[in-house]
Amino acid sequence: MSKYIPGNQKHLTLENRIYLENELDKGTSFKDIARFFCKDSTTISKEVKTYRLSDWYHKGTFYNARFADREYRKKLRDSRTGINMTKQELHKKG
Repeated sequence: MSKYIPGNQKHLTLENRIYLENELDKGTSFKDIARFFCKDSTTISKEVKTYRLSDWYHKGTFYNARFADREYRKKLRDSRTGINMTKQELHKKG
């Protein structure tokens, strides 16, 4: 287990994502990054695939830690929000 990640963390933090971005920029493999986080490489590859940005200028994709963390937090917040309608609208649908 990595000495930098205490306990059994299920979610990546902004600091984790910044580390991931820096390692990807260096060309570190998903397997080696996953080993640092004590996760499997499919977890890391899904993270990168989910939150990658297209770069039309360089014709490629890249991972941005701050963008990924912002989108993840937004998705997490939205998943915990209730139905966006009034009681009257809900009764009309029922």
